[in-house]
Order: sequence, then structure tokens, then C-alpha cells
Amino acid sequence: MPHFNLEIPPLLRFLDNINLGLIAVDKHRNIVYWNDWVSKALGREFDAAQGRPIEQIFPEIQQNKIFQGVVDAVEHQKSVYFSSRLQKQQFPFFADGPDETPLDQRILIRPEDLRPNEGGCFIQIEDISAATRRERLLKERSAALTQSRSYLDSMIHNTTFGIITVDENGAVETMNPGAEKIFNGAASDIIGQNVAPWLPCFKSVASTDVSDFTVGEPWESEAFDATGIATPVELTLSTMVVENRQKIICILQDITRRKEAEAAVIQAQAELETKVEERTRELSEAKDIAERTDHAKTQVLANMSHEFRTPLNAIIGFSEMMESEVFGDLGHDNYRDYATSINSSGAHLLNLIEQALDVSHIESGVQSVQETKFNVDHAVRTCCSMLTMQAEERNVSLSVDIPPETPTIIGDQTRFQQIFVNLIGNAIKYNKQDGGVRVTAVSRPGESLTIRVEDTGVGISSDELPEVLKKFGRASDSYVRAQEGLGLGLTIVQLQAEISDWDFRLESEAGVGTSVEITIPPKKLIF
Repeated sequence: MPHFNLEIPPLLRFLDNINLGLIAVDKHRNIVYWNDWVSKALGREFDAAQGRPIEQIFPEIQQNKIFQGVVDAVEHQKSVYFSSRLQKQQFPFFADGPDETPLDQRILIRPEDLRPNEGGCFIQIEDISAATRRERLLKERSAALTQSRSYLDSMIHNTTFGIITVDENGAVETMNPGAEKIFNGAASDIIGQNVAPWLPCFKSVASTDVSDFTVGEPWESEAFDATGIATPVELTLSTMVVENRQKIICILQDITRRKEAEAAVIQAQAELETKVEERTRELSEAKDIAERTDHAKTQVLANMSHEFRTPLNAIIGFSEMMESEVFGDLGHDNYRDYATSINSSGAHLLNLIEQALDVSHIESGVQSVQETKFNVDHAVRTCCSMLTMQAEERNVSLSVDIPPETPTIIGDQTRFQQIFVNLIGNAIKYNKQDGGVRVTAVSRPGESLTIRVEDTGVGISSDELPEVLKKFGRASDSYVRAQEGLGLGLTIVQLQAEISDWDFRLESEAGVGTSVEITIPPKKLIF
């Protein structure tokens, strides 16, 4: 066997510079050489190992097949190959770094005469860690790609959307079960055919042309099956290039239910519009009837009030003459009492008729606003003077607190006094024994004027406030019901305030009293 001379310096320099580990062992398995690669990988210099048995320097190899390979090479001239990846056999060499990761190795042990006829072997160690990492990464990426493709295939197979691909000649290349359902046919019967009969939105040409479509944007179209039955679909197109050939991906969604729902909505909307028109017409007719009825009622009320007032004035006048015995003694005191009763009842009835007549005049638009400048304090005190006797009869105190700086009102004084005669009269009528009524005014320069009538009467519950503000409306309290009246006082107040462009506000609490405010805007005041 030719020998390998390790005493030639150029050869040693060459061996130190190759990217392989080399260990030379004599026939006694003593290490006679290793190169710089081994020193770096092991972290030990050759001098510390020279002449020592290999199993002393690398005791680990006695537990694996590398030591037996050295024995076979030295004693039986056999070459042995090991791979750390396959046989899990390796020397204790580690990569650079804090983790000291073992190097993946490819090991070749071959017999070699280091001196003539003395036997021995060479151990060649190749670091295949990088190749192993590349192979591992390649396997991982291949597995991930396989998993992704499997996931994508599963998703395409199980989605309810139809997905087909069309080649550059317009032929169907692939289709999923969702597309089979939309086209009502098997993929094997459709793949290879031109897409135009199934999707007429495509041109029946030899090459695919998507210039008429908005790529990436969904739009509505129709898909046909082999029998010519159409299914409404929402179609989205996208393009891709595979091996320099253009492909079109068609994603289809069956929108039959959506179209049915849209049609149902349109029909329901049309029916609703028809019903609304009918109801509007009915309401308009009912409104016209109500307005005509209300107008007729107002007219009748005005006529009746006028007709009642004339004979009542005669009754009141004649009863006053009888009570005063203008033409002589009546002859009996009872006749005088009867005359007084006739006069009092007639006056009360005339007041009720006057109220009804006022309401009818206001609602019919007969009354007009006659604006003048008038003093608030004087107007309020005039109203109070008309009601002094009524207050005294009920033992109700009546006070007025109008500051001197209160602005002058520009408005209809008659309406103003009619409002406050009603408000103060109600405050007296529905008051408690020994109760009180107070009229006050509050204003600031340039702001509105508020005139308030407060009483300590029976009050009104919050539930009944809406009722008393209605025409002929009255509270259910027994004391209130016992008082005479039609329930038109607050109606007249509201109507007169509205005509005069004044604000009306009512607050009340049962058992405590009532507060009513009339607010006049700055434009109707002189400061």
C-alpha cells in the first residue's frame, strides 16, 4: 500500500488550509496528526494529543461505531462511512457560539500507510451543518407549502362561492363544487368548454378579453346551466399570469335570495306607499269633515249665543226694573226676592253666553287685534276692581305688586284685561276659605315681561293639567265640579294669548295652588 508522507511541509500547510477535518492514526490507534480545522472545532491544539490513543482524546467514540470503524481500518484495511444525520455517529465537535451546537458531520475512515508497511488510517470529517440546515429549512417550507395548499384547496372546495379559472382561449380550466352547484353540472362536463355559454358576459372569441369588465370590482350578471336556466350572480374577476399565459379567476356568488328579498322589499314599499296614500287621503277627508263640522259648530254657537243674549238682556233689564219698583210697589217682598234671583241668574247665564261667544268669535277669526300703549299696573288693578266683590264674598285676599319700572305694553288692552279677569276670577273661584291671590310682574331692561297670577287654592294634579286646558275641560275635584262655569276660561286665555303673540304657562299642584304666567316679548314693550 502506498504511504502518505506527513513530513512534507507544503503538504502539511495544504492540509491545514482545507475546509475539512483530518486526523491521522497509526496502527496502534495513536494520533499522529490532525489539522487546524480539528484544533478549532475541538478547542485543543494537536500537541496535547500527539502520540496518544484516539479513544483517550475522544472517549465518546467508544460508545458508538466510530471507534470500531478505526479498528476495522487499522487492522482489516476497511473503509467506513458515517453520517451524523443517518447513523447518529459523530465526533464531539461544536459550532462557534454560546450554545455550542454539535456539528452535523460526514465521516470517512479509510486505511492509509503513514510509514512504509506500518499501517494506520486517515479520518476525514466534513461539517455538513449548513447543508443540514438548508435541507431542514427546505423540508419545513415544503411542509408549510403543502399545508397551505391543502388549506387553500379545502377552502376552495368547501366555500359556497363558485370559483372557476379560464385560460387564454376562454376555456374553463378548473371549477369548485360551488361553481358546479351554480351551473347545475359536473366539473368533468364543463372543464375544457368555452366559458361564454355558461357566462354570456364573456365574449365568444378565441382569446380572453376582460377589457369590458372592471377587474376586482363585483358586479351583477347571470350564469346559465346546460338547460338554459339563468341564475343571478355577483361576479368578481381577477387576472394572473402562469408560465407567461394569462388566466382569469372568476368568483361567483348566487344572489337569488338577495334578488328575491329586493323584489319583496320593492313590493312591500309599493304596498306601503299605496296604503300611506290611502290613509293620507282618508285623514285629509276626515280633517276636512272635522273642520267643516267645527266651523258649523262654531257658527251655530255664535248664532245661538247672539240669539240668547238679546232676550237675556231683556230679562235682566225688566228684572232690574221690577227689583227697583220703577212703576210702583210689587205688593209682596217675595216678588222682590224673585226679581233679584231672576236678575242674578240672568246675569250669570249672560256671562256664560258671553264666554261661548268670545270663543266662537276667536276661532272664527272675527276678532282682530287693536294695539295701543297701556300701563300694566293700571290695567291689572282695573281687572281686580271688577272682582273685588267676588273676593270679599269668598273671603279671599287680593294683592297686586307691579314695580314702577315695569315697561309699557304695546297690545290690545281689551284682550289683556279679558285674560286677567279670567285668570284672577278663576284664582278667586277655586281658592280656599281665607286664601289669597297675588298678581306680580317681573322684567329686566331689554328682556321680556312676565306677569304672574298665583293662588293658594285647591290646585290641579299633573295628570289633569292637559284636561283643564281643553275646551270645556274641568278638573275632577269635587270642589271644582261644585263651582259654576263652562270650562272655557283657560281656553279664552290661551286663544287670546296666542292671537296677541304672548306666551302662556300654567303650573299647579293639588292641594297647594296654581300659578299662571303670561309672558310678553321685548318687541311688544316700551322700556
